Amino acid sequence: MRIATILLIAALGAMSAAAAPVFETAITVGVTTGGLSYLYTSPTATTYQDGSPYTGLFVSTPAEFLVSTRPYSSQLVTLNSTESSESFATVGGNRQLGFASAVSTADLAPQAGVVNGLRFPAFQVAFSRYYATVKNNSEEPLDYELVFEILPGELTLRGTRNADNNAHMRAETFIDYRLLTPNGGAYDETTGRLFDYFADVDFDGNPTSSNNAALRLVIKDELQITYTTSGLLRHLDLPTIPGFGELTVYYDMYASLNVVRHELGGTVRLGDPGSLTPAGGGFLALREAAETPEPATFTLIGAGLVGVFTLRRRLGWPASRHGGGKSR
Repeated sequence: MRIATILLIAALGAMSAAAAPVFETAITVGVTTGGLSYLYTSPTATTYQDGSPYTGLFVSTPAEFLVSTRPYSSQLVTLNSTESSESFATVGGNRQLGFASAVSTADLAPQAGVVNGLRFPAFQVAFSRYYATVKNNSEEPLDYELVFEILPGELTLRGTRNADNNAHMRAETFIDYRLLTPNGGAYDETTGRLFDYFADVDFDGNPTSSNNAALRLVIKDELQITYTTSGLLRHLDLPTIPGFGELTVYYDMYASLNVVRHELGGTVRLGDPGSLTPAGGGFLALREAAETPEPATFTLIGAGLVGVFTLRRRLGWPASRHGGGKSR
């Protein structure tokens, strides 16, 4: 029995060693947020209050702006921690008139939202940004996963009594990647989109959304239109990082509201922009594939089992303590 036990311990030890490879990586994580509440001089204005033409966010969508500004300065944080970056911008220093707010955390619990309480032509946007760069300092490929949660959202327009073409509301979360693969003394670069989640109500009142947002109309009358979005918890497999390669993942979220008529206001949010209290959360982690034992390991296990059955037979042990053997 002692020989069989040793063989079994050796076999299990070989399996454990095969299933626990250690890789060398260097991970950098950064978060940042921003918000803007800008009042138009008139519903048909095409310039800033000083007469200069609109630039930046005013001539591109928030998503285009966020993509065009990579790489960006950020607050470096500890991987998967609760460290955060927060932004809060009010209209005229009074949040009752309107505000844009966002929070971004190292454990992937972002929120963004805007409120137009003044009911005045305005453009507002709040954005939350997260990125993680993983450098593979080994010869072995690495597979990571990103686990994240998007909180339920809302797109509300108030004062719709005389509204035809009135406002544009949009909330969106998207994840992109940049992969560097060694090729001689240089790198081959690959980029792409891994995930998108959005809800949109255009100036003509037409709602659209990604399937995973589950946009739903809950109120529609002369004074208010409200749509809601569902929350979402997602495990996202990231591209394989080749030996000595590098992967950067960009996670962006924003909420925007563009009102072009007087007497209109509203709210666009993912999460709670009023409190900025982190909720939910996720993580970036190594995705370990199930290890298949080597043929030699199967042989070792088999040898151990044979030893056990041989000792059982020699000592006269019953085949089973619950049946199948002879009663004494």
